[in-house]
Amino acid sequence: MVHKTVAVAMIFWLCLGLPAALSAKERRGANVVITRLDGQRLTGELIAVTSDSVVVLCAAAIGARGSVASVDIKAVHSIKVVRKSRAAAGAALGFLSGAVAGGLWGHHEAGGEDEELSTVVGALFIGAVGGFVGLVVGAAAGSDDEITISGEPEPAVRSSLAKLARLARERGAVAPPERAQVAAQPIRETGAGAAARPEAAPRAPKTPRFKLTWSAMVNLGSNWLYGTSTGGAFRFIGDYSDATGPFPADLWSYGSRSQFFLGCVDFAYKWNRHFSSEIELYAPGSRDHYALGELRFTSDLDGQDYYSSYSLSETIRSTSVLAGLNYRPFPSGFLRHQNQAFELGIAAGPAFVRIAEDPFPTGQSLTINRTTLTVRARAAYDFYFGRAVSIGFFGEYRWLKPHIPEYTGTADLNFYQEGSSYSVYINRTTSVTFPGRTFDMGGFACGMRLGLAF
Repeated sequence: MVHKTVAVAMIFWLCLGLPAALSAKERRGANVVITRLDGQRLTGELIAVTSDSVVVLCAAAIGARGSVASVDIKAVHSIKVVRKSRAAAGAALGFLSGAVAGGLWGHHEAGGEDEELSTVVGALFIGAVGGFVGLVVGAAAGSDDEITISGEPEPAVRSSLAKLARLARERGAVAPPERAQVAAQPIRETGAGAAARPEAAPRAPKTPRFKLTWSAMVNLGSNWLYGTSTGGAFRFIGDYSDATGPFPADLWSYGSRSQFFLGCVDFAYKWNRHFSSEIELYAPGSRDHYALGELRFTSDLDGQDYYSSYSLSETIRSTSVLAGLNYRPFPSGFLRHQNQAFELGIAAGPAFVRIAEDPFPTGQSLTINRTTLTVRARAAYDFYFGRAVSIGFFGEYRWLKPHIPEYTGTADLNFYQEGSSYSVYINRTTSVTFPGRTFDMGGFACGMRLGLAF
């Protein structure tokens, strides 16, 4: 629990502290390089964009008194947006998040042996993988973008200026491409010269509506789950001189679960700035469950107490398909950066559960397929590298409790006399009944996720 508490604290710090520290600067315009038709270049900060000019604070004048240049759009050949590389920030975020997940995974896989070494190795290995992914994503998000103006058709130029306007320092002074006056637009004629509707001005580039997200998570509960004693029953099958039952049986159950897994994929559609819907495919690792029955009875023949045991091993797998609704309570940029977003979501759907039962000592295996309801509530934070790629962190609670039906198995068991050696026993054909049980496969979890918007 100490390791998990530290891990949660680190993830919380990453979610709130690191991205805010990286972006806690006043808004500046993008750095641009304007190439004029005569070959001259002008480098500086983009201040404003209008329908007919680009205003730039020259590089030599930044931080001091100097000139602010306004360049006529008709004299511009191309504009290059010089982006600051985010490779280092992406690598740091990827390494730290991977190290947290890898440390918990290594601690779990150690199973109590060499926990410190396994934790360090897991943190370094998964951290290195996460760092490489973050490096690639950050480098891609920081690549330059060049916009060609000269020779392009007017609708394409207006669309490019609308895209460029979002990168300027003064957004209020930057109007998206103005719609031309209706009188100045070409008129289509149909029939006997009747005027048709004027051509619509091109729209600004659309915001990505779809998002594909992959998640890796760590369960915050215990690895081993112990059940309480429950009542079962057994009876003898055959012609015996003493009573055949049924007799009560004491049953104990316990189980294990995977604490680190990668099987969660979301596909979301953004309706507006606040709401989006999603479909989630959730396939956690299998869980092992064990039930042990202590069988005891008193023989009517000799008055002696006899005992035996019967056990049941169960492997439980589930695949869930959930439909949900996500809500962003805050507008983008509320933490002084446009690329941060908090999200709350709830989802529900069917879980398809497969239970493989293997009783001992008979080996008469049995497979059971069941469908149950699962519900999930989640709070998430995403940091976007550009408009498409994001790295996020989340915490969630998932309700998933499949029911295991009653099971009855038959075996030839040796019943040993209480207080004597194992050489004194009787053999009986016995039918053992395990009552129905509910197995908890949900609980609290936290993790990281990688998103791609398009």
